[in-house]
Amino acid sequence: MTQVAAIQLVVAGVLILTVSLLVEQMPAAVPSIQTWGWFMASILISTCLRFVLQFRGQQLISAARASVIMCCEPVWVLVFALAFLGTPLGLSQILGCAVILLAMLGQVVFRQNSAS
Repeated sequence: MTQVAAIQLVVAGVLILTVSLLVEQMPAAVPSIQTWGWFMASILISTCLRFVLQFRGQQLISAARASVIMCCEPVWVLVFALAFLGTPLGLSQILGCAVILLAMLGQVVFRQNSAS
C-alpha cells in the first residue's frame, strides 16, 4: 500500500511541476541552502510521512470509519489553523464546517434509524 502512496505523490508532483513551469516565472535568484532544507523537510515530513501514516492507519480500520476520518480532514485543518495560527474565520468557512458536520451527523442518525 505504501507503493500506491508513492505513485500518487510522484504523479501529483510531476503534474504540478509541469503546470508550474508553463504558468509561473522562474525566480531571479537561487534560494539559499537553508530554504532548500526547509523545502525538503516540508516535502518529506508534512507530505510523504503524512500519506504513509494515513494509508497505514486506513489499512487497520474499516472503510466506513476511514471515510468519516477523511470527511473530518477539512474541519481539522480549520480548527488547527484557528488554534495555532490565529486565522480569522470567514462566513464561508464556518458554513463549510457546519455542512460537513451536519452531513456526518445525518449519516449517523440515518444509519441508526435504518439499523433499527
